[in-house]
Parts: sequence; structure tokens; C-alpha cells
Amino acid sequence: MAKLTELNQAASEQARVRASLEQQVARLEALEQQRVELHAELKTLFEQRKSLKTDHILMRDQVSTMRDEVASELQHEAGERVRIRVMRNADHMAYTQTLVEGLKDARVRNQNEILATLMQLRPEQLAQLVQSNDLDSFADLTHFGTERSRKILDAFRESVDPLALEITAIEDRIAIELNVATTGQLHFKDASDLSRGQKCTALLPILQKG
Repeated sequence: MAKLTELNQAASEQARVRASLEQQVARLEALEQQRVELHAELKTLFEQRKSLKTDHILMRDQVSTMRDEVASELQHEAGERVRIRVMRNADHMAYTQTLVEGLKDARVRNQNEILATLMQLRPEQLAQLVQSNDLDSFADLTHFGTERSRKILDAFRESVDPLALEITAIEDRIAIELNVATTGQLHFKDASDLSRGQKCTALLPILQKG
């Protein structure tokens, strides 16, 4: 009788352990299924983001083309003494501010030199390096050396969102210039460097057009 009781207890324990293991397996399978679904959703979102980014770039190109057309019309009205140009992707202010913010906690010297080098990288290129923490590629591209590159990448990973960095706008710059030469070779000066009277000469035809 005691032997039978012992066998029953052992069988009950085995059944309990088996049920517990089956529950754990079921939970693991559910978690794995959830992981697969989340991975698929994340992949879909990244594809959608890629498509939206492409649309964004195309729209920016269209805006730049429209600016070129308007500048051409204004140039026709302004005459030969005034030069109006659209310099595409020439305004780096937003990108520069992002880089300066990212370098704040890097604790490296010669930050102006570092900033000038980083400006040679496109925002999306730098964003990819930051997101993947690709130290070797970053060091190869910048020639900062391994230790400085590591400090800079660590600082950027702490303070800069690579997804936001990737779409940092580098705007077009509109240049309005006046030929200030009285005779001989042309000498165009930017409107920001002109006297008040010269600014009036440069801008009046444009304002009249508007």
C-alpha cells in the first residue's frame, strides 16, 4: 500500500512538472510569435519611413526647382546690375547646430576642426554611423583616430536621435547681389554687405515685381 501511495505521488509530481513545463513552452511560443509579429511590424514601418523619406526628398527638389524658376523671373526684372541665385543645399545652419549639440559632451579638443570634418558627411550618412555605432567606418571617414572617434560617437548616441539627424534639412540659400563696379570687370557684392542705398538699388526692382 505504501509503495502504491509513493508511486501515485511520484506520478502526480511528474504530471505537475509536465504541466508546468507545457505552460512555460506555451508562454515561450507566444512570446516568440509576438516577437515575430513585432519584427514584421517594425520592418513595415521602416519601409514606410523609407518611402516617406523618398517623397520628402522629391518634394524638396520640386521646391528648389520652383525657387529656380522664381529667381529666373526676378532676375529678368532686376536687370544686369543685380544677380539673383539659388544655391542648393547651401544653408547648413540646422545641421551645424545639431552637430554642435552632439559634440557638447564628447570631451575632445579642437571641436572647430572636428565640426568642419563632420560637415563633410551628409546627415543621413552620419545618422547611419551613429545608429549602427560603426566605430571603424567613422574613424576611417573622419581620420579622428579610434579614441576620439569613440568619444564622439558615444556623445552623439547619448544626445542625438539618429532618425531626426537623418532628415535634418540642409536648405537652399538665396543670394541677391549687386554689381558695384563702375567700370571694367564685374564686382558683385552680396546684399548683406551693401550700403543702404545700394540695397535699395538691388531690391527695388524685386519689390516692384512683387
